[in-house]
Amino acid sequence: MDIRLVKFCVIYVFQCVLFFVLFMIGLLCGTSYISSYSNRYKSYSFTYARLAEFKRTLANGCSNLTDLPCSLQMNINIYFFWTKFMLIYYSSIIIAMIYIWHRTVRLFSCFFALFVMTVIIFGTNRILLSEQIVYISSMVCGGLFSVFSSFAIYIPHILKDPLSVLCGYHVPLDDRYEFLQNGTSKHARFYQWVKKLKKQWNIEEEKLIITAIAGIITSIIIIILSVYVLTSY
Repeated sequence: MDIRLVKFCVIYVFQCVLFFVLFMIGLLCGTSYISSYSNRYKSYSFTYARLAEFKRTLANGCSNLTDLPCSLQMNINIYFFWTKFMLIYYSSIIIAMIYIWHRTVRLFSCFFALFVMTVIIFGTNRILLSEQIVYISSMVCGGLFSVFSSFAIYIPHILKDPLSVLCGYHVPLDDRYEFLQNGTSKHARFYQWVKKLKKQWNIEEEKLIITAIAGIITSIIIIILSVYVLTSY
């Protein structure tokens, strides 16, 4: 048995367990958090958006632009903070999965992306307009966990040309190169398009493109399904 394959399997299992545990921690904390705070402040749902835009005009940190008691305002501010914290938590898991499983970007780029997301999330309150934002983000994180972990199996980094395996799995190995380079099927054209895009944008690893496409499609589908489920009740 190839020692590289054994090493890959051991590392892959460890990574799956690690990210699953992190996801479950976020899911349990987010679920308990949502049930306790969301129900408590549900009657103030429209006040959230307005209160988030209020500037603190009094010395005690409360706004005089609302009739809500000061203690309630402070509790809602805590609600804002932990909601944003959970969004950053799920975002960091997703970025870490992309970096570790697909090795498509440099570590500096991952830290920069997380920094930008932190600034956007904590710098604006628009994201709080949805009361179920933590639930939706957890579902997106869980969906991407399944997709990215599957990609790590189908196109592992130990392969020299993993995209050829993904697009030409149904073609014999001896004919695969000719099929992907000159074929006109959907698989061959997708392979040629990714290679062309990789060359134009000077991307070292084509799995970056696959990861981005899969991540966008998966996120859109899960968000639509989550909104549909939430509005059904």
